[in-house]
Amino acid sequence: MRECPNCRAEIDPSEKYCPECRVGLEKYDVREAVRSAEERQYNQGRWQRAERNPPQRESQKQDSSRREFLAGFGTTFILGSGVVGWFALPEGSDRPGKPAEDFIEALGERDFSEANELVHSEATIGGAGTAWDVLSESTGADVMYEVRKISFVDSNLIEEGEKRAVVAVTVNIDAGIDETEGDIRLVMRKDNDEWRVWNIRA
Repeated sequence: MRECPNCRAEIDPSEKYCPECRVGLEKYDVREAVRSAEERQYNQGRWQRAERNPPQRESQKQDSSRREFLAGFGTTFILGSGVVGWFALPEGSDRPGKPAEDFIEALGERDFSEANELVHSEATIGGAGTAWDVLSESTGADVMYEVRKISFVDSNLIEEGEKRAVVAVTVNIDAGIDETEGDIRLVMRKDNDEWRVWNIRA
């Protein structure tokens, strides 16, 4: 019996081709054998990597993105009438969005003194302490757990008039072993030509 120089299979001496790898035996080139062996090893490695990390189909990516979007949307807790329109907030202290963001950030740090400076002098909100309670109660977090931190995430301008505006602010509420993210609405009104928090809607 002969041995195939390519795959080492035992073959009949009369055979011109190896029955296993189909390599011609009479004109077999050793360099070709080495190259074939290297290609087989490389392809085997590719197959193993593909099995460990199968490519994600486009439909799977879309489903994943859709699930993430719905999961995020499902945690929001806006109550009241539907949103009329959403607009990116321009930067600048003369816009209603800036004091709204600063108010939430101060509230998140429990700096009620700074937060109260951003509350309208005739506000119906009742002060920063009341705002903290409204945010906590809107998630039910204060019922089971203590609210540890309220963090500003993002904001959008829903409506803006000459003296009144509504800003939707996305906040993250950390209740210790659980976190909730959702949108609240800050009703802003002019106070001495400066935007201040008039009311909060959860």
